[in-house]
Amino acid sequence: MKIRPVLVSLLDFDKIQDAHREYAQANIKNRISLHNYNYLKRTYLFQKTKYKSLSTNNMSFFLRQIIQKVTRKKHIGKCSHIFRHYRIFLMKNSNVPSYDIKEEFHFSNISMVDRYGKPLIDKKKDYEFMINEKPSFAK
Repeated sequence: MKIRPVLVSLLDFDKIQDAHREYAQANIKNRISLHNYNYLKRTYLFQKTKYKSLSTNNMSFFLRQIIQKVTRKKHIGKCSHIFRHYRIFLMKNSNVPSYDIKEEFHFSNISMVDRYGKPLIDKKKDYEFMINEKPSFAK
């Protein structure tokens, strides 16, 4: 996933920097080496560690397990495809520009965004499930 830049006022930026500085000073006793010091200074959003980020494949694996429990089917195919559809669907509903969606998912052109973002009729049950509504097949 790509982390988007956010505009922050200078006052808020200074507060964030002060909070990071205070956190580093509070943990100075626990530091062993310079590498550990640099590791404690950083916070990586949506990442397990500095180099290991969460991917849509990992998310689709967990989503596949949840769908298998609810539907009691042994084989659930293309779960990452369902996850991608739903993610683009949510981004389009929250008025994210198509160009930003294209850049985030590394599509070659914007028409791919339109094709993926449309909720398909046969995927409607999956969308209901992911929105936390109880789908008809789980009753």
